[in-house]
Amino acid sequence: NNRYAIVSRNSALVGFVITVEVSDNGNITENATTSVCDIYQFETTRCETPRIVKVVGSTDIYAIIYRGPNYYLYMATIKIASDGKITKGVLDKKVLDSINSNYPDIIYTETDYYGVVYSSYEFYLAANRYVGRLQTAKVTTAGVITAQKSYYNFGSSGTAAGIMQYPDIIHVNGEYYSIVFRDSDTDGALISVQIKNGWNLFPDTVKYKFDNN
Repeated sequence: NNRYAIVSRNSALVGFVITVEVSDNGNITENATTSVCDIYQFETTRCETPRIVKVVGSTDIYAIIYRGPNYYLYMATIKIASDGKITKGVLDKKVLDSINSNYPDIIYTETDYYGVVYSSYEFYLAANRYVGRLQTAKVTTAGVITAQKSYYNFGSSGTAAGIMQYPDIIHVNGEYYSIVFRDSDTDGALISVQIKNGWNLFPDTVKYKFDNN
């Protein structure tokens, strides 16, 4: 119904979800002195680089991933009605990974499963570096979260190929996905991954550079 959800952090590093109305021709509906339909603070302690997706199969449930308290990777689910009204209260919230997690991205895979890619910041190859991580999490249509159905650490190779910053995951076709990222040479690179049955991870062992600058 021309409603859109925006997830963000403010200057105090707390997390908000905001709904707005945008017409088919791009006009933003103004509500009094603001264009906001509704606003809700879903994280009161810490929220960085949040992403939001609709929970597939639900009518009004959304999942948010973000770098949260203690720099851990978090997921929260909330309810947003078709008119943009946000139910004030988190349906579920889970720690997906209790390491220093950065730049998460999320994508729906199959049934109740979602792929989550991110970078851990850790001591790796004799220096502090960003190392790629990938996991699948389960989110039901009621918003109930189960973390780490499967998990893969790209740094398990112990080589520079495990260094991955600013990762994004995209669907290619069927069970196949690509993760694009900044590699150890600060170049653009991608790696493919097969996700069977929505959760079982089979990453490729070959990294492809698409930008050497």
